[in-house]
Amino acid sequence: EIGVHLSYLYNQRKEYKLNGIAAGITYNPSFAPDLRVIAEYDSKDFALGATYLLFNHLHAQVELQKMKYFTGGLMFRFTLK
Repeated sequence: EIGVHLSYLYNQRKEYKLNGIAAGITYNPSFAPDLRVIAEYDSKDFALGATYLLFNHLHAQVELQKMKYFTGGLMFRFTLK
């Protein structure tokens, strides 16, 4: 499964302008349905990341911002009825 998004960013910040086109692509391979790989461009920099669903509720996330700064995190997902 492949997903694509495209948008236009506009702001009036003086310290970090992000005016321009932003785009991204998401790939969810059939051999690993809990894995999602993401590549993004935010009109200034590129980012590459992935998220993996563990134990049906816990997402492990990693990202390489500006293609040189590593970030990561965990997210717990639950459903309200």
